[in-house]
Amino acid sequence: MDRKFEVSKLIITDLREKALEKAKEFSRKELGFEVETHVLDAREIHKPGVKADIILMYGNSHLHFSTLDMIKFLSSASLSLKDDGILLIQGMNMLLDIINRGYKHVLPEKITENKILISLHVGYDEIRGTFRRIYIDLISGNRTIVDLKFWDFAEILGICKIFFREVSLEKIDSYRGIVICKYPRIVIKPEEIE
Repeated sequence: MDRKFEVSKLIITDLREKALEKAKEFSRKELGFEVETHVLDAREIHKPGVKADIILMYGNSHLHFSTLDMIKFLSSASLSLKDDGILLIQGMNMLLDIINRGYKHVLPEKITENKILISLHVGYDEIRGTFRRIYIDLISGNRTIVDLKFWDFAEILGICKIFFREVSLEKIDSYRGIVICKYPRIVIKPEEIE
């Protein structure tokens, strides 16, 4: 908008209703209008029937997608874009990060006065290619189990080439970047992927 582009509609999806409420509040304050929100799994982004100019996967969300989940998402995104549409995947090369830091069974994740968050290795799913970790706040006792896929950019780029004619990587730093996918090929529908 600062560059005089017209934003006629902005839709934000997430599985967490609380995150969508924050998005509405942020959009009213920063954009001057309220975004449309949907509680929706990204693998089903095509279901509302919208044809978008741009789809953005933001916040290292790809870490929560197994290989099969990523394929379903890319299929759904390709159905949801206009012929000249663009998919942007903001991400991190987690595989390189893990190799450089070393995979640890116990990791301190966040330490503040009010929170001591650690994660512990629980297991590995060979079919999904995901590591299971439990996150525990030692102060509150809150805990959650998360399945994570340690993607590298080569994997994401390779899979994206199945669904898009042009795929490239714009690096931000040694670990972070944005995968840019242009011109969707609608080859496989999400319902056909099992």
